[in-house]
Amino acid sequence: VGYEAIIALHRLIDDDTNGYVDLQESGEFLQDELQMKDGQEKSKQFHSNDKLVTVEDLWRIWRGSEVYNWTEEDVVQWLDEHVDLPQYKDIFISNHIDGQALPRLACNKSPYLSVIGINNPVHKQKLFLKAMDLVLFGVPKKVHNYIKDIALLTLLVAAVGGFWYAYLHNRDSQKQVQKLMKDLESLQRAEDSLKELQEKNLCYCVDYFSINHSDGNDGLSAMHYNTLSMHTGRLKDPEDETEEEIERYKLAEAELEQIRASLRRAEKELENQNKWSAPSQLQCWLQYTHEVEQFHFNAKRHAAEQQLKATKELCDRMKKRNRAFLGSLRMAHSTSLDDIDQRILNARSSLAEVKNDMQERVQRWSAIEQMCGFPIMTNPGMPTLKQLLQREISQG
Repeated sequence: VGYEAIIALHRLIDDDTNGYVDLQESGEFLQDELQMKDGQEKSKQFHSNDKLVTVEDLWRIWRGSEVYNWTEEDVVQWLDEHVDLPQYKDIFISNHIDGQALPRLACNKSPYLSVIGINNPVHKQKLFLKAMDLVLFGVPKKVHNYIKDIALLTLLVAAVGGFWYAYLHNRDSQKQVQKLMKDLESLQRAEDSLKELQEKNLCYCVDYFSINHSDGNDGLSAMHYNTLSMHTGRLKDPEDETEEEIERYKLAEAELEQIRASLRRAEKELENQNKWSAPSQLQCWLQYTHEVEQFHFNAKRHAAEQQLKATKELCDRMKKRNRAFLGSLRMAHSTSLDDIDQRILNARSSLAEVKNDMQERVQRWSAIEQMCGFPIMTNPGMPTLKQLLQREISQG
């Protein structure tokens, strides 16, 4: 059967049917039937040193070909990789088509393809051309697919680039996260410092009020003690003095009397100054002013605390998202890190402003209390002060 197929194939090429295939006949056949652009080169390869190829020559060439010894698995692999018709694998396997049966596929006038179940004319023509090329020229050279190589190389470069890009962004995002953690720690220290200052100011107000009153009494006692010492230091027993000394004593007594009168006047003025007290209405107005200022300060402090709380919650969500899969990479492509960083800076600035305001207020009101001599920061509260002021205003 294989030999008959070789005879039929030789007849296809032998255009003048003289039993010999020359270079011209083979070249024209390859160009016309197989549509090979390099038909002449292929023709020289086919003839080798034999310019006239007979049936016996073609049969000998075929039997010496590697394809002649192909197994069924080799034929199926050729059908898949070179013919690109893998849907006919089962047909080839069930009909046990091996290398020796390939010449039957190379004859387009043979009904063999229809017999085994291949009826598509396009597929039949493709199988005919591929099988003829296989029989005449042996195992097809593996054509290196540069397009696939380029595609694979492109994918490899893209994968490496993507990985490197992700690595760099992950590293940058980790640095930003670490910076945010340091800023958050700084913000926490600012909050602790503000709380500590509040506690100190509260203790200071209480201590200042008690010390201020005790200091005033001690000063008054010391003044009386010094005055008494001045009087007793000038006195002596008159019986022990001479006449001259008595005269000097009288002069000293007169001088002492003048000093005593000056001291009494100074003491009276000092007592008047110590007994001076600001009008109760002034005290109420100052206390009311302090409470209004305290109200606005509390609102400002509450806004700073809310800003701090919102920033902490945002940082907690950011830390949870950073621990998730590809979390740092997603954050690197978002504006969340910059936004959180700015919020931390704003919160820290607000806390610092509140702290400075608190220190300034305590110093200012403490100085006013010291000058006026009555408590201002310690008061009955805004509602009571409003009632007192309204009553005094209505009374005149």
